[in-house]
Amino acid sequence: MAFDPRWQEDLKSALDYTIASGFRTVVLDEGERPYRMHGTFKMPSGFTIRAGNGRPRILMDCLTTGTAFDFDGCEDAHIVGLAIEGDIGLSPSESIITLRNGARRCSIRQSRFLGCPGAPAGSILLTGAETRFNQVDANEMLDGESTAIGISGAANNEITRNLIMRYSGFGVRLGEGANRNLVEANTTLANAIELVGVTHDAYLNRILGNHAENTGDNGISVTGYRNTVGDNVCYRNMRAGLWLWGSHNVAAGNACIGNGREGGKWAGIGISANFGGTGQHNTVTGNVLDDDQEIATQFNAIRTAGVAYLPWTPGEWIASNGIYRLAGLHIYVSTRAGVTGFAPPTHMVASASDGGVMWRYVRSFVGSPARSCAAIGINTIGRSASGPIYLHESYADDLEAASGGVPLGGLYRSGGAYRMRVG
Repeated sequence: MAFDPRWQEDLKSALDYTIASGFRTVVLDEGERPYRMHGTFKMPSGFTIRAGNGRPRILMDCLTTGTAFDFDGCEDAHIVGLAIEGDIGLSPSESIITLRNGARRCSIRQSRFLGCPGAPAGSILLTGAETRFNQVDANEMLDGESTAIGISGAANNEITRNLIMRYSGFGVRLGEGANRNLVEANTTLANAIELVGVTHDAYLNRILGNHAENTGDNGISVTGYRNTVGDNVCYRNMRAGLWLWGSHNVAAGNACIGNGREGGKWAGIGISANFGGTGQHNTVTGNVLDDDQEIATQFNAIRTAGVAYLPWTPGEWIASNGIYRLAGLHIYVSTRAGVTGFAPPTHMVASASDGGVMWRYVRSFVGSPARSCAAIGINTIGRSASGPIYLHESYADDLEAASGGVPLGGLYRSGGAYRMRVG
């Protein structure tokens, strides 16, 4: 159905009318004025909104719109070639486009998002365990609030070929059990934090062939487990190129060059335990780790940085939720503020109180927190600001695991840590 330009002032009502008339495709042409969106349009199954001539602009009334397009349980619905603009200064916290409750085989493609608001979960959010086989492909996401694209608990979705620039949060965030998703060939040349961030409960995702440059944090961070991180370029980011906080992840074939630009001990690839991850049993092999700046800032090629968790102690003031503590081998996170009780938490499921603070169980270390059990294979190592490989003193027993990465010479101990001698 060709769109009547007189409906530009109320796009939602026009789309509702289109559905009532039995049409399943709406073609929008670019006009002198934008289409205005007031309220939420619920996408039906088999429905497509696509551009005709030019790139039609959709201007959101952010104070009232909230979620503009809701893919609630629908199948085979698509948005193609639109330009969606918002005003983040007037934004609510909802995502602009939400795929949820079992949405399947839907796509958001070749569209531009400018100044769009978004909850921390994402301007585009895919949520729920049954939300599967959807695609977010070849979009431009510019100057937005919080996270650009979020996958929360969803599986088998593809986030591919998107350009993400100047978002205040993650480019792509995977969390809340997100699994088996593909994040491939996405690019940022400037973003506040990571291009890709994977939380501690996300697993079996593939993060492949992305380009993270000039972020204000790490290029890519992975706190989940059994994720594959391969063939990415992490170039001149403020902190590490790639950091593995989680366990049993594989980092292979990545190029991490000239990172650590804010100063400090940030490596091309780092491994440590924090943010709910154990930093154990990760594999780092076949990567290129170098620094092409006149003065190198990438502190090490590979750095294992130990365990960041403070131990649980009785009578401690916990200022807020989201604070991690280690009790024995178990990692817990607070769900509210309070003063800890006199007996440490021991539960290994859900949440429980220590007599003063509620703690949610996160994960347990295998064996000992003092063992990273990292498998550091043969990597191509060039310049760095300090030693090529740094093994934290608490990981001294992991020396043997690192020996496969020695291109010349051997490992030697310096300042309470092992470093790799090159030449």
